Amino acid sequence: MKEKQRSSDDFGAFIYNDHGFALRSETGSLTEYKWAGIISIFGYKVDLVTTDEISMDIFTNDNSCLTLNETLPGWNQFNDQLRKNIGLISDNWVLQISAPAFETKLTLLFDRKCRNLKQVIRECY
Repeated sequence: MKEKQRSSDDFGAFIYNDHGFALRSETGSLTEYKWAGIISIFGYKVDLVTTDEISMDIFTNDNSCLTLNETLPGWNQFNDQLRKNIGLISDNWVLQISAPAFETKLTLLFDRKCRNLKQVIRECY
């Protein structure tokens, strides 16, 4: 059976409200995140040998890290919601890290404390 292609307006695994979002796990449980609780966001590529997968790590004020990738249902809509609610994330960040192929290209997309890439990497990773 062929899986239906998800449209860019499909919320997928996400539920949104004015203060943040919830992410539904494969078991159906929800984990909630507040926009104001997001401290830093990195975008990068993962080399899967024959292709690359676009991913992001979201670090929150409770010292947790949420890792998402482009295969997650609702990815496109989530990126739109990030731009609306965080505001500083480039519309074309995915294109910016897409080349060259198979290079991780870890990129700081957002940092609430206005730190540079090296400072945030040192604290988060």
